[in-house]
Amino acid sequence: AIQTGEVLEVIKKRTASATKAPGPDGFRLTVWKCCTDAMIEWIRHMFDICLINGKFPVAWKRANLVLIPKGGPKPNAPERPSIKYLGVFIDAKWTFSDHFAYIQGRVERITGALTRLMPNLKGPDERRRRLFANVVLSVLPYGAPVWGDKLVTSQRHMALNRLICSVVQRVISAYRTVSGDAAFLLARIPPLRFLAPMRKKVYAQLKGLKDDGLYTPETRDAVKEAEFINMCERWRAFLERPNTPGEYTKMAVVPHLESWMKRKHGSLSFHLTQILTDHGCFANFLRRIGKRADDSCDFCGERDSAIHTLRECPAWDWQRIVLKCALGLNRDFVPIDIIDTIVGNWEHWYAFSAFTEEVMREKEEEERRRER
Repeated sequence: AIQTGEVLEVIKKRTASATKAPGPDGFRLTVWKCCTDAMIEWIRHMFDICLINGKFPVAWKRANLVLIPKGGPKPNAPERPSIKYLGVFIDAKWTFSDHFAYIQGRVERITGALTRLMPNLKGPDERRRRLFANVVLSVLPYGAPVWGDKLVTSQRHMALNRLICSVVQRVISAYRTVSGDAAFLLARIPPLRFLAPMRKKVYAQLKGLKDDGLYTPETRDAVKEAEFINMCERWRAFLERPNTPGEYTKMAVVPHLESWMKRKHGSLSFHLTQILTDHGCFANFLRRIGKRADDSCDFCGERDSAIHTLRECPAWDWQRIVLKCALGLNRDFVPIDIIDTIVGNWEHWYAFSAFTEEVMREKEEEERRRER
């Protein structure tokens, strides 16, 4: 047990300067030097309890960090307004601007290497592409529990988002014209603006459970699941904004966001992504990017699009009948009906993928003949 004399010795020793900066509570050492014997006894008893239980209040572990620049920079060394601590650059105003600049440079180098490994055609499948993307995702969120709430207000947020978007587009073998919202959604990779705050909240809650002695694998999983659902809700609200790019994809997938994110089967191919984004070998898309003068279907003359290919073009009537029987679709099905069936059934996913591959290959072959 701690003795009263030990407490008095610490408070009144000469090295305990009364002018030292206070902690977050604002109490200077002068307050403790002037306290009564009853207060000293209270302090002694409080420390005894902490030592016996092996736990100290979380508030005692907090401190005010003040960055004090040294006397002067070294010769020929650039002066940096931040310090690097455990891989995170911390500046005096805690804006993390230097850290975001640092990770942007790292991600640019990694992204350049990964895009060469992931061509849209004849490259690895989606599962292997996701492994490559996880290399980037392992670099970006590092330290998110510290800077997670500062990212959205950073000037580098958009630049980082564009870098990740280029990787995500490769994951799903998408055209570069596919919007970021649609690409992140199909790739099942949350944007950094939602991923970083989620990581921060999970870390804070798990730390609280450990401090309270309530941490178990079950409570850990419950916290992660709850924060995942909260993140999906925030992401859904963001995706449901009106008049934003990627409406065709979002209308089909967003209503099934949680099940889409958690699915264990199926992978997106080059052709499957075209059908789900309306960016591909469709006359209306080719006209928008200047590859065609009109948007008429090569097989029936009607306006060509992904929904026309899926539901209306008579050239694929037989394949469409087989697909509707396999998936249990009604006559006037829409993309959301397809997502509803394939997201929970591997056989339905395979049937839809087979239909897409056959149809899109024939459309591409016809487009090549037309160009010749």
